[in-house]
Amino acid sequence: MKLVTNIYDLCDNKTVKVVLNNKLRNLILNKIDNKKLNQIAKELNITYSTLWKYINKRYSVPLELFKILNINLPKSIILESGSKRNKVKLPPLLTEDLAKIIGAYVADGHLRRRITVWNENKNATHYEFVLREEYKTNVDSFCRWFNNSFGTKIVPIKRKNHYEVYVSNKIIFLYLTRILRLLTGKKVNIIDIPEYIKDSSKNIQISFLKGLFMFDGGVDYRNGYVTLISKSERLINSVHQILNNLGMSSHYCSRKQDKFGRYRILIRDRESLKKSLILFEKNTEKWHRLHENLYGFKYNKIQKLDTFLYKLNKYYPKKRKSSINFNDVILVVNGLDEANFKDISLKLSRKKTVVYEFLNKLKRWKILKNKQKGLNKVWMIQNNLPIIRR
Repeated sequence: MKLVTNIYDLCDNKTVKVVLNNKLRNLILNKIDNKKLNQIAKELNITYSTLWKYINKRYSVPLELFKILNINLPKSIILESGSKRNKVKLPPLLTEDLAKIIGAYVADGHLRRRITVWNENKNATHYEFVLREEYKTNVDSFCRWFNNSFGTKIVPIKRKNHYEVYVSNKIIFLYLTRILRLLTGKKVNIIDIPEYIKDSSKNIQISFLKGLFMFDGGVDYRNGYVTLISKSERLINSVHQILNNLGMSSHYCSRKQDKFGRYRILIRDRESLKKSLILFEKNTEKWHRLHENLYGFKYNKIQKLDTFLYKLNKYYPKKRKSSINFNDVILVVNGLDEANFKDISLKLSRKKTVVYEFLNKLKRWKILKNKQKGLNKVWMIQNNLPIIRR
């Protein structure tokens, strides 16, 4: 099913207006010759004088006027609505940026319409699109996609422990819900990939997955596995199918809910992980994490351990107070005279499999090295530590 865009679906009681230029004004004047102004005013439910002002004096007119005159509007037009005259450029096609926006919405976006008080109007309708995210690089990318698509100038808002994108614009809300058919309100258990995305080109599908994985996917610290978790079984099955079609076979796709009612996709073999880099915008946090897992850091001779640990902790901090990170492992190794696997595990109070994954990754990154001493391997810090640049 292809995306069918009908701009007249945005008509909403004459509140959505088309910003006029000479070409659009001439289109109106040419059509009016075949219709009487009184008839048009009656169909628009406005007075003759108001219609005359629209045609001759105003720089914007209701979208319904073009619909009544049966005018085929050009693809590139600007709409406005509300007392602040918020202007919006409509995307003429299903672009890659628009597909990324849809993916981000499916992952973590929220659309709602609520009644509020505006000046003397006690029953004004407020339209909202909200997106929250931990990493600034992701929301910066989203704002760039959004501004490219709609000609806006939205910027992320810094909150206590996350960043927020907040858009209050009636035209954008109507476009997302009536044209793109995105759901309002709670969607977590029923959301799926829109059919027009499933039936689109490979590039559009990859762009959608990019928005989805950037805002709802994960790249594990220790092993670099790429995951997607959702309470929507339909979404997980649809993503699994598209990944397979794109040659990025997921190692695991759960068929049953976990104890939290969630389904999971897991990508873990190296070749699929290499391909999975396209699931994240280049130079965003999760792209860096996956790229570093696959290819490590750039190297130079750096002797100061504290400088290195500061940078490493910046990009790989603890997710929870009770968790450990790479810095904890390095400091334990540095604090032991002969750091064998058993002593490291005891110091960290973690399962052997977890400790092994940390040690193995630090060795691949050429941060730690080991040597055989008797029956055990002894771990130590490399003399030359990598430079971490982002």
